[in-house]
Amino acid sequence: MYGRLDEAIESFLDWGRVTTSSISSRVKNLLGTVDCGDGEIAKEQVLGTHAAILARPVAPTNAGHFEVMFVRLGEERRPIASHEPRWQVDVEEGEVVVRAFGENASRIRLKPNGDVVIEAGGNILLGSGTAAEALALATKVHEELDKIRNAITTAAVGGAPDAGATFKTNIIANLTSPTGIRGEVGSERVKADD
Repeated sequence: MYGRLDEAIESFLDWGRVTTSSISSRVKNLLGTVDCGDGEIAKEQVLGTHAAILARPVAPTNAGHFEVMFVRLGEERRPIASHEPRWQVDVEEGEVVVRAFGENASRIRLKPNGDVVIEAGGNILLGSGTAAEALALATKVHEELDKIRNAITTAAVGGAPDAGATFKTNIIANLTSPTGIRGEVGSERVKADD
């Protein structure tokens, strides 16, 4: 009995290689050409992904290929699950990792304790893909404040009636000099929309 059941399941479910992918122009579905084995090629199959996540696979390489499990429905081959053996990452118990495909791809780790860790090989852009405003880093801001404090502490006050004017001139010079206090306090990699 199990022999016939196994045979029926094998004829219904199978794994295939995704050889190319595209986005349909009208509905924006993720489509793939699936090599179902034994010379069978299923073109423009909607690749099954989660409704809130769209992941377009990378073309096959010597290192491997994106795979889908598909169901045979008459002439149609409906992908229902996927697997990408390349670029796997360690996942701790209770952790969820969202990652892109590629050797230096970014990852977002949702930790069970509530932390969110963003691992990026490139820039982290908040708000949009054109974000350009560098976020201030606390350590750099503290360095700049220390420079201001030192400038105020060490500014030559002078002993005559113009003591305040000299003090003011020295502070303004230090605050506006390109080599003085006005340093860069922003992150080089994290940018946000204004």
